[in-house]
Amino acid sequence: MTPNSDDPNTDGGTNESVPDGEVVLHGPEGTSQEIVKVIAHGMSFSGPLPPPDMIERYENVHPGATDRILSIAEKEQNIREKNNTKMFRNDAYRVNGSIVVSLSLVVAACYCAYLGQPGVVLSSEHPEPFPVS
Repeated sequence: MTPNSDDPNTDGGTNESVPDGEVVLHGPEGTSQEIVKVIAHGMSFSGPLPPPDMIERYENVHPGATDRILSIAEKEQNIREKNNTKMFRNDAYRVNGSIVVSLSLVVAACYCAYLGQPGVVLSSEHPEPFPVS
């Protein structure tokens, strides 16, 4: 690895490099440098439940943790079901409301045409929308 002043694994841009996984801590002027070994381990999962081995570790650390985790996941599932039902109902109301408004406008336009209101209806006997008398 070549030293780089932007690289956190180097000693501030000097020619000596530091191996991967180690960080040089700089103290105030006149103090010695300390190299600290960095060990990192990451784990991620998606969903309401952690992986089985992690649940087992939780249970070993705190007896009864598995039951609490499962009850939390069940509550979350119930909340999601209720929210999905509400969203579906709201979507149905929107669609039905749109249909009612659209049909009302068509009926109103037909009624205006029946009454002979050429300004409202697009196709009329007058060439201009608002005839001047």
